[in-house]
Amino acid sequence: MDRRALRGRSISRLLAYLWAAPATAVGMLLALIAVCGGARTRVFLGVLEVSDGVLDALPRLSFGVLRFDAITFGHVVLGRTPALLDSVRAHEHVHVRQYERWGVLFFVLYVGSSVWQLLRGRDPYRHNHFEFEAFGAHSRGDAEQRSDDPARRVHLLALVLVVVVVLVVAVLVVLLALAVEAMPRRANV
Repeated sequence: MDRRALRGRSISRLLAYLWAAPATAVGMLLALIAVCGGARTRVFLGVLEVSDGVLDALPRLSFGVLRFDAITFGHVVLGRTPALLDSVRAHEHVHVRQYERWGVLFFVLYVGSSVWQLLRGRDPYRHNHFEFEAFGAHSRGDAEQRSDDPARRVHLLALVLVVVVVLVVAVLVVLLALAVEAMPRRANV
């Protein structure tokens, strides 16, 4: 690989890390809390993996409310045990790539996809667009899997459009409220 291609790839990776940085910051905060609770850390392919300690006890401590084996925030993966992280690494690394693709919008898009599936009477986790993509990669052991189904892409684009419209409307409402608040008030005579 020549220098120019290598430099371009390095810049591309840096931008991916920066785009996912807000979500990674959330993950780092949770990782810090977990480490204070006895968790251990390791880095695998540029992703911080945190496991054991309070993370392994979390399902019991939360009375089953917080049930997960692993969860990803940007470039941070929190998992119950190192062995479990090894077994779900391909799946979780797809989520890392999704954060790199969508940035902080991933939070809203993920929840939106789950709500959409719930409204359709489907499982909000298993039928979530992002989980569907990750489970496909996990079953093949491929952390770079992409969905090639045009219908899934159309649904995702529709979801993105809805989220963008909702965010724009929310910003306009806030701006309108600020403008009304800034208007001079008439005194009652």
